[in-house]
Amino acid sequence: MSAKPESRSAAFTPLQHSNIRNPGSGLTPATTPTVKRALESLRSLAGQLVALQAEARALGLFANDRELLACPCCGLAEDVTCTGLLITCRLPALGEDTGLRFEEIKAGKFRCPQCGGIVAETPEKPATKTKRAKKRLRK
Repeated sequence: MSAKPESRSAAFTPLQHSNIRNPGSGLTPATTPTVKRALESLRSLAGQLVALQAEARALGLFANDRELLACPCCGLAEDVTCTGLLITCRLPALGEDTGLRFEEIKAGKFRCPQCGGIVAETPEKPATKTKRAKKRLRK
């Protein structure tokens, strides 16, 4: 003898088992406890990342939070060793650390330690969009 299974509507009520908005509760997907916990975790992880980047910079490591610099006047350039150490070198002797370091004077502007020239950080270029993507943006 097999028992007849209960109908789906009697055994499962979607609003009891989901984070979908319940019109009477005032909860929206952005205010559900699950989303709040996820946002708190994300904020915590972001704070840890910022702290790790600051620690890496203090140890002389490249934190990968900007582009590498190169002075157009004298040719002094930053490089990163295979161990992650940020160094400066001259183009004829790549990989040989001069011990000099670019000094950040304001956001995105650095002073060359060799000649005193101002070097602007070049922002990353956004990826080129395809024609199809450009058409979608216009709509």
